[in-house]
Amino acid sequence: MKPSLQKPFAGGVLVLGVAATAMAQTPPSVDIRSLLGSARLGAGYAQMVGIAAVPGISTANYDIDSEVGSPTLDVIRLPYEHRWRPLSDKTDLYWKVSGGYMRLDNDFLLDVFRPADGNISSKWTGYSAGAGVLAKVGLGEGFVLVPEIDFALARLKNSASYGGAASVLQPSFDGLLFNWGLNAWLVTPSIGLEWGANVYDGKLSTRGRVARSWISSFDEPDPVLAFNEAVNIYSISADYTRAAGWHPFDRQLSWVLRAGYFGFFGPNRDALGFDAVIEIGGGFEIPIAADAPEGRRLRLLGPTSSVPTSAVGAWGSA
Repeated sequence: MKPSLQKPFAGGVLVLGVAATAMAQTPPSVDIRSLLGSARLGAGYAQMVGIAAVPGISTANYDIDSEVGSPTLDVIRLPYEHRWRPLSDKTDLYWKVSGGYMRLDNDFLLDVFRPADGNISSKWTGYSAGAGVLAKVGLGEGFVLVPEIDFALARLKNSASYGGAASVLQPSFDGLLFNWGLNAWLVTPSIGLEWGANVYDGKLSTRGRVARSWISSFDEPDPVLAFNEAVNIYSISADYTRAAGWHPFDRQLSWVLRAGYFGFFGPNRDALGFDAVIEIGGGFEIPIAADAPEGRRLRLLGPTSSVPTSAVGAWGSA
């Protein structure tokens, strides 16, 4: 295990490797609780909650190119917003609700139990539900400023299974490193800027957002799992839509090209082993109501490819 790996699984993987090595000895000489405290895994747990709950991250599936294990990340985002009331001739107030889901899987192979090896298959799952308010302020020339504040509750849990010689670790790890669940609350103010224009018989829309989320856990099964962290996320995306010339169900079908970039910033930006992801993809969208072609639309995007943007990169589909 390389000591340069820090936090994600990093702190967790480092704890896992050190503890497994020590517990393979007779008698074992390791203090799991002390190792967990020094690893500061709360930064990684907070980012998992942030992925499930913080606006600006799109629905996607990623295979993470990691030096430790073969982690995969799934994200599902279900946002809904509605115009509440006008504040001026250029400013409208909206309310919003959202739901989120995050699943992060990884298999750890342990080679310290010679001659037999062991492995641990671990899965972190996060759920969130939130509400918020936002304003859309027209700035002219197609620009719209979007200040926003969101409040959310989230559930983060881990489930793991032990294989082979690693089963000796289960009594010491369960409830501390694996097989636990906790709740968290989030407060997330953000500021965004949108711009749109008609380009080459289609419409180009761009969005940028910066968010800072304060995330605090509660109802932890053990105090060593508690965390109180701030997570910083930025995102940039661009969509180009153009009529496809098809009219299923009397609705104008449009094809969509999408490029997106989201990442973490701040001192703990690499707590999950990567700090940013680029997405490129395409698909179709169609109005939900036939008599409101410029109203809400249903969008289906196909596979995207993503370029690693840190020591540990990712690619996926959205």
